[in-house]
Amino acid sequence: MTQTKDEALKLALEALEYRGGSTWLKHDIAVEAIKAALAQPAQEPVAWMTPDGEGFRIRFSPPTNDVPLGWDALYTTPQQRPWVGLTKAQFLEATRLAENGNYLVAFVRIQAWLKEGNA
Repeated sequence: MTQTKDEALKLALEALEYRGGSTWLKHDIAVEAIKAALAQPAQEPVAWMTPDGEGFRIRFSPPTNDVPLGWDALYTTPQQRPWVGLTKAQFLEATRLAENGNYLVAFVRIQAWLKEGNA
């Protein structure tokens, strides 16, 4: 799962503050979340905006040194699709397979269902 930098930092803080149980598991999850968040490329501004008396001025190229300070960078946010998990029927089928000792089959089916639902 890919997390934002803020989400990764919250996980790291939670892992550092955690006092009990499986501390190393929380630590490992936080480390992986931070690594994934840091690997995300920095987003480039698409425009710059500054207040202008009655409204705002917009530039689509970076302000140069001869432009007065006070320009704010504007960014786009990539469209996020909601995560699609297993249906109740899929969960029950995977549970039934695992209970019968067919762990590998259950894992392969879960993986296929998640790939299909989140393609």
